Amino acid sequence: MHSQKTLTALLVKMLLGIVAAGFTFRRSCHQYLKTSEGWIDLTVGLRTESRSVECAIRFKDGRVSVLGRIPEKTDVTIVFRSDAVVKKLLAATPSDQIFMLLKSEMRVEGSMMYLNLFFFLLSVLMNKKQIRQLQKEKKLPGKPRSKNRPIPERN
Repeated sequence: MHSQKTLTALLVKMLLGIVAAGFTFRRSCHQYLKTSEGWIDLTVGLRTESRSVECAIRFKDGRVSVLGRIPEKTDVTIVFRSDAVVKKLLAATPSDQIFMLLKSEMRVEGSMMYLNLFFFLLSVLMNKKQIRQLQKEKKLPGKPRSKNRPIPERN
């Protein structure tokens, strides 16, 4: 079990490295790191409750880097219930991401605004993949999106 958690942590760091490279080498993506007020300055921590996964990604001065640890000052930290939830997020559509928050599979420490900004930046890189996922989801019978939604508890 321990080696699987180590593999999940390695996978997350590797994928964050791909995100960093995408913004570094793809001019079409790099432009999203700057606003009319200057460069986006954003640090996002990612970890599991057990801390089997713990790393961060920093967007600063037009550069993107992966950090092996979550710094003391982050704008937002995404805390996943388990390694399995981390893997689930990797294949999640934007709708699934919201449902994961609503089902408490992951929670946020910090500002939701920064979480939305981070998810937006990820969508810049994964736009075509997410569109394909949403189109595939629409074609499935039985409204799969509503199937995954959280069911409110009734008192």
